Amino acid sequence: MKAALGIFTPSAHVISVRYHGPQFQHKTMDVNSLEWQQLIEPQDLKENYDVTRCNLSNTLIQVKQEIAKEHNMVLKLKEMGYVASMLQTGGMNHAGSIEKIDGGYYQFTYNFDGDHVWWLISYDVEEELTEDEPYNSLEEDEFLNYILQLKDIKKI
Repeated sequence: MKAALGIFTPSAHVISVRYHGPQFQHKTMDVNSLEWQQLIEPQDLKENYDVTRCNLSNTLIQVKQEIAKEHNMVLKLKEMGYVASMLQTGGMNHAGSIEKIDGGYYQFTYNFDGDHVWWLISYDVEEELTEDEPYNSLEEDEFLNYILQLKDIKKI
């Protein structure tokens, strides 16, 4: 499969490099250069990357696998009518979030480095960990089914 490159932004958006633009932290690219054109054109999937959709254009993009998995889970939950989004958790770390009816939220991550496990952690309205036991699963479908059986997640 081919897809253009995407990035995870400091504002927790997953967007194509084309929509991000040529300004990067340590480099500004010439939009007429071959290097820029290669970044914005579909290319073979890079190692440890996976495909998701750009938040701005809804086109297929490739980003690091753990970001793609979390973002795709957010997209599935939104399609099912739940309030879900990506989070930037500091230092460009990332997670998915599902709002609770009471104002708290669940945070989920996919641990790509090591054991390939999905984790779900509960936070209260003050953003403190709740006493609920964290849930984990090796299987994406099992993880999604667990989320869907939760009674306190907020619908759109």
